[in-house]
Amino acid sequence: MRGEIRINFPLNEFNNPYQFTLDSNGFETTRKWQDELNLVADNIRYTLHKVDKIILVGHTDYLSSDEYNIYLGEKRVEFVINELIKRGIPKEKLFGRSAGETELLPKRSNEKEENYRKRLRRVTIEKILLK
Repeated sequence: MRGEIRINFPLNEFNNPYQFTLDSNGFETTRKWQDELNLVADNIRYTLHKVDKIILVGHTDYLSSDEYNIYLGEKRVEFVINELIKRGIPKEKLFGRSAGETELLPKRSNEKEENYRKRLRRVTIEKILLK
């Protein structure tokens, strides 16, 4: 099962997400990132007996160097992993990596550049179930 955690980060930030989550179009919602992460943690805990591992991937926009963006993606993943651990998810189930700017989302027609870059700066999550 793969999905996006609706936690997005300002430019060059990794431990200070936007206060409110963004919808799939990059527009601010009324949901705080902490509430979104609580829902994700609740879902993981509810199905933990079926979960082999949880893979988190940090993403950036295309600004800055490849090296810096890999670093920034790693720091975003570390931040989310630490927040999940605080919410009771076992550390040994959590695995992170950075994609940096290598897995960009397609830009929508008529999408403003600022909204596009906001959507890119995200963390994705994938639950790998036991066989």
